[in-house]
Amino acid sequence: MLGNIHCSLAAQDGAQQIVFNQNAFASDTSGNLPGSVSFVQNSVMPSKYGVSGDVQPHMTALRKTMVLFKPQNNIEPGSIVTITAKNNDNQVVYQGTMLPPNELTKLMGQRDSSINITPPSSYDRTISDNSTLGNFASDPSGRYFAELFATNNTLHIMTSDGNWTPEFHLPQGSEYTNKIVTFTSNAGYSSTISSSDTLWALSYGNKITLKNIDGVWYSDLDDEFSRITYNDKTYSAIIPAEIVQPGLKFIFNNNDKQGSLTNFEIGAPNELILHTIDIGMLPPPRDGFSFQKYPYLHREYFQHLPIRRLTVSEYEPLHLREVMLPDGRLLTDFDPSEGGVYTGDMRGQIAKLLISHGINNANYGLNSSGSTSESWHPFSSAQITAHNAIGKYSNGIQVHGLSGGAGMVTLLRSIGNEFSHELGHNFGLGHYPGGFDGAINRPANEVNSTWGWDVHQNKFIPNFEKSITNEDMCYQDQCTSSFYGHRFSAGAMSGGWALYNRYTLHTPYELNKIQNFFESKTIFSPESSTGFSLWDDRTQSMQPWHNLIIDDLAEVSYNEVERKPYKQGVAVATLVGYYDPNKRLNSYIYPALHGSFGAVYEDNFTVSSCQMNVFTRNGGKRTFNLHSRRLESGYMNRFHINIEEALEPYSAEIVCDDERLTSVELKGPAHELHTSVITSEGGDVEVDTNANAGVDITAPFVAGRFYHLDGSSSTGEGISYKWVIKKNNVQGVDAAAIVLRQARTATPKIKIPVGTEVSDIVSIPVKLVVTDANGEKDNDTVVLTLNTNGVANQAPVADARVNNSNIQHGDQFTLNGNNSHDADGDSLSYLWEQTSGELVTLGDATRSRININTDSLSNTEQTLGFRLTVSDDEASDSDTVSVHMSPTESGGGNPGGDYEYEYPTGLGSYTDGTVVKILGQGVYQCFGEWAANCNNPAFLPGNALDPNWITQQWRFMHD
Repeated sequence: MLGNIHCSLAAQDGAQQIVFNQNAFASDTSGNLPGSVSFVQNSVMPSKYGVSGDVQPHMTALRKTMVLFKPQNNIEPGSIVTITAKNNDNQVVYQGTMLPPNELTKLMGQRDSSINITPPSSYDRTISDNSTLGNFASDPSGRYFAELFATNNTLHIMTSDGNWTPEFHLPQGSEYTNKIVTFTSNAGYSSTISSSDTLWALSYGNKITLKNIDGVWYSDLDDEFSRITYNDKTYSAIIPAEIVQPGLKFIFNNNDKQGSLTNFEIGAPNELILHTIDIGMLPPPRDGFSFQKYPYLHREYFQHLPIRRLTVSEYEPLHLREVMLPDGRLLTDFDPSEGGVYTGDMRGQIAKLLISHGINNANYGLNSSGSTSESWHPFSSAQITAHNAIGKYSNGIQVHGLSGGAGMVTLLRSIGNEFSHELGHNFGLGHYPGGFDGAINRPANEVNSTWGWDVHQNKFIPNFEKSITNEDMCYQDQCTSSFYGHRFSAGAMSGGWALYNRYTLHTPYELNKIQNFFESKTIFSPESSTGFSLWDDRTQSMQPWHNLIIDDLAEVSYNEVERKPYKQGVAVATLVGYYDPNKRLNSYIYPALHGSFGAVYEDNFTVSSCQMNVFTRNGGKRTFNLHSRRLESGYMNRFHINIEEALEPYSAEIVCDDERLTSVELKGPAHELHTSVITSEGGDVEVDTNANAGVDITAPFVAGRFYHLDGSSSTGEGISYKWVIKKNNVQGVDAAAIVLRQARTATPKIKIPVGTEVSDIVSIPVKLVVTDANGEKDNDTVVLTLNTNGVANQAPVADARVNNSNIQHGDQFTLNGNNSHDADGDSLSYLWEQTSGELVTLGDATRSRININTDSLSNTEQTLGFRLTVSDDEASDSDTVSVHMSPTESGGGNPGGDYEYEYPTGLGSYTDGTVVKILGQGVYQCFGEWAANCNNPAFLPGNALDPNWITQQWRFMHD
């Protein structure tokens, strides 16, 4: 029976608690100890009985699990409840005492203190413009906040549409005691605010005030939030991953009473492989792929999926200075197509099909395929390539993103809902799956309700915001009320946002569909006789799966052949490119893609018309068959082959009918690449706290160049980082001149400024101190040795200028980098990028001087920001410049008389038929059954993450 109360206040340990789940269902256990049992992995799941009509996932095998047991009858105070687990053979595999209700796992971001924080009546400084907000981006150490707090005690940070940044990182240290910062959001995009131990989500309508007390940042939300608990009168135990397998059963005991739980579902031990690569097509890569750089993001994303293992591979950044397309066009300056977030020939043909699908196909042992269709990608396993991509087009340099599916994701940002959403498309999810009952998180007594669990920190992840706004959460004409003022969130596929870590909590409906996806996919398995395994629902076990791919020797029909990798999980050089069996178009081999984790196959060469020969230092010549006929009319074929890096490949060639079509010299990887493997850690074994500052580095000295250190291999629960130069041991340079940046991150950088006097050999020891959540510390030291060889290349100096920094709408201005210089007299390359404001047309962004027109921009006051990067091929430098644009007088009002409101005027009252002018986008009419979404900035033209979110309720009328 479903209880009619879904939340309540309960007295426990003298404090008034707010209880989320007060459901009262029929007993899940049999025997004289009746009670409800829930399982907690990436989400809280009922074991048997739950809300009628609810769609939930089931348990994932071989993943650490928290078991929640709520007896239906009162337990005698002071008595204990024990749990015994037996496997399918009725053998005892685990026994333990369950934690009492007052020791139930706490929530992410929950603090025990009750500090009262009141927002100031006024602030020393308010920041609300996009240009200044941009200073908080890519600043994990909180450097910019530290600069602000040096002269201000109180700050007010305000985001809005067009004035926004995705992340704020607060600085650490007791020197910030009594500093206060308030965050207010009127932006459709959400942001995250993070300190060393807590993360706050800042979404539309939220206001959060934080105060530093003795080095710890507290919020005005902490007092009320600290009283929330998932359940009351509930006993808990965490059981090791290795015993979570089909056939498991539990026995609960209290004194002479016993309850048994059997016949619950445990599914496949799912796995996900994510390959990551940063691609620059003509311009350099963006160097902004956070998910690739920071392993802590892998851990955070793992918490949201029903999998036992997440493997993240690293590919070296790829700068393509020329681009061959499958139709034989070689691009050296720009792609003549028009590029955009979703458009551009290079975006589709190179970043997606050639490189992302090429990486995947090489791991299946598929040597060659057609070049212009996604259908050549098998998608047999949960193997997905995620990429950042930037390219130069007829309309200038364009960044791609906001796209996912078919085994790949193209990302603007890899932190936040975009990442969760686009991977969700790969998992088979569309937009708003299941409608209101699948898209919106709900209270405990309704369908589609769950909390998440961070298994590594042992913290619950609620399905509502930490802030109190008293707002309903709605979809179309259905709404769910807030939980004690906390607005419920939406799922990742339905306009959701990150709550308590940097990725979005999936709804139970989404998780059910995601789990179905994973259980339908094979996993790479070195233990399998075929190299692959697939879940067999009939036997409830993983069984060998045969990797059948199209035979490269097939002349006409598509015969299949089985391929088994001879090694898995090794560093690989992935070779991709195009070849023309008809010998009419110029074949092309791209520079090798170097990855940390892949599968490699024996060449098993059989005489064929077309082949790739790879020459290695440690394995001789390797020959791979390729299709000997064009697979798509008018286009070259595509090839994608993995070579083990340990073989040291040094050249490759394509040969058809004994004629060499093309060849290339292969370079090795520039640095060591890392693979991140995240599991639930296989049981209750504590993770040792160990500092690992990385291997000692020896490199040529370049004045002004940043050298990167890497402590990401350090281990520990919730560790923080602190890097310190051991100044007394520095040799060859004045220690005071050395610049160390991002010293409280896993990956800091260090440089010696231009003009600093140095000896022939410079030695800089840097100590890393890591501290875990319990205060345990460990340290390690890495030594950076720089060899000047008597001649040190000096970094260039960028000098960005503008002929007029205050203009009116319609004026032209000129960006000028001609005053940039290099002390060595080296020739310089230039790259202009826009950093803030409405996008202008840069044209050729690699020129030193660019003329900009503002006719196409909105006639509004705004600041346009630009960054110039100059390089001498060994070192680079950047400088920024901004232009303030004022609107031209237009008489005000609504001169055309064809719209009712100018956004955001009237927001909240838009209905079917309302006509709104949206600056920078045009005039739109709100329409249809989803017209209520017009009042949500997340669906606003120019703001929505996905264009489909716009057209379902906004109809474009004119500019």
